[in-house]
Amino acid sequence: SNDIGGSYAWTTSNGNIVSGDNTNLLTVGGAGDYTLTITNSNGCEDNQTFSVMSAPNPIADFTPSTTNGQGPLTVDYTNNSSGNNLVYDWNFGDGNNATDFEPSNTFVEFETFTTTLIVTDEFGCTDTASVSIVVNGLFPISIPDGFSPNGDNTNDNFVIENIDKYPNNYFTVFNRWGNIVYEQAGYLNTWNGTSMAKVKVGGEDLPTGTYFYILDLGEDFEEMERIYKGFIYLNR
Repeated sequence: SNDIGGSYAWTTSNGNIVSGDNTNLLTVGGAGDYTLTITNSNGCEDNQTFSVMSAPNPIADFTPSTTNGQGPLTVDYTNNSSGNNLVYDWNFGDGNNATDFEPSNTFVEFETFTTTLIVTDEFGCTDTASVSIVVNGLFPISIPDGFSPNGDNTNDNFVIENIDKYPNNYFTVFNRWGNIVYEQAGYLNTWNGTSMAKVKVGGEDLPTGTYFYILDLGEDFEEMERIYKGFIYLNR
C-alpha cells in the first residue's frame, strides 16, 4: 500500500511476520490472518485484517514407458505431477520439446538423453523432474557354424550372440530332408540338440550331422539384415 503517514502496526494470532511489522509493507512467512492498525497524527486509528492463504508447492513427476532400448526408440510419458493449474514444459534432451500433459518422443540417435519436466503453477512456483533415457544402437548378430551338445557343459547349447536384443525373433532348424526338427519364437539360446518333432517328453537327441537354419529377427532394419540362413554342424 502507499505510505499515508502516521504509524503502522501489524499483528497476527496465527501467522508468521518476517519483517515490516511497523511499516506499510509487510513480509510474511506463512498463511494466517494479519491485522494492520494505522494511527494518524491526530491519534485517530483504523484497522483491517488480511487473510493470507498458501497453496501446496507443485510437484513434478513422470514415468517413461521405458528407459532403455534399441533406437529408434519411442517413449511415452505418464504424467504424475500435482499442483494447481499447472503448465508443463518438457525437454527431451534431443532438441525436441513439448507442452502436452502426456507427450511421447522418438529418440533416433544412439546415446543417453535426459528428459526434463518443469511444472509451473498459477502462482509462478515451479518444480523439476528428470529421467535418463538410454538409446542403444543395433546389436550385431553372430551365429556359430556348429556346436557339440554332448553333456560336458561346454558348447552344449546353440548360442547366437545378442539374440536377446531381438525378442520378436523366430528360429527354425531343418534336417537334410527339409523337415523341421526345432523351432522357437523368441529364441534365447536354449536349443541343446534335441528334436521337437518326436513324440517324446523332453525331445530326442539329434544325430551328428549338418542341419539348416533360418533366423528371422522379426522386424526390418535399415542397417542390418532381417533374415539369416545357413548351416549348423551338430557334433556329438
